[in-house]
Amino acid sequence: MPTSKIIGWGKCGIKIGTADPMEDIVDGSTALSVEEGEEMEALIEGGEAEARKNKPDKYVLEFERRIGTTSEVTPGFTDGNETVQVIPETVGAIGVTLTGCSKRINLSFDSTDGLKAHYTFKTKGAHDSSGQLTDITLQAKPSPTP
Repeated sequence: MPTSKIIGWGKCGIKIGTADPMEDIVDGSTALSVEEGEEMEALIEGGEAEARKNKPDKYVLEFERRIGTTSEVTPGFTDGNETVQVIPETVGAIGVTLTGCSKRINLSFDSTDGLKAHYTFKTKGAHDSSGQLTDITLQAKPSPTP
C-alpha cells in the first residue's frame, strides 16, 4: 500500500527575508525549477570519459502578484543575498527556502489581471566541500503554536 503523503498544493505564502509572508500570489504562478549544472568530462584517446564532474545546480523560484499601489513593488535586479521561502498551505506539507539569491522583478499588464509583478529568485549554486548544495533547504510546515 502506498505511503500517505501530505501534498503541498493549494494556496501558498511567499516570505522574502524577514517580511511578513505575501499571500496575494496569482493562482498557478508559483513554480520552482532547476538549471542543471553543466557536466564536464576529461576524455582520453578514443573519446572515453576518464572522469566526470558537474558544476552545481541553480534553483529558480518564480511567482506573480497583482499590484494595487505603487508602494508594493520596485522593479529591477539585485544580486544580493536574498532569502525567499515558499510556505505551503497545509501543515506537514514540504516547503522550500532559497538563500543567497539574486532577485529580479519585472512588470506586466493585461486587461484580465491588470498590473502584475513577476518575481524571479535564483540561487548561485553554493555548495559545501562534499558538493552538497547549501543554498536550498526543504522543510515541513510546522503546526501552529498555541
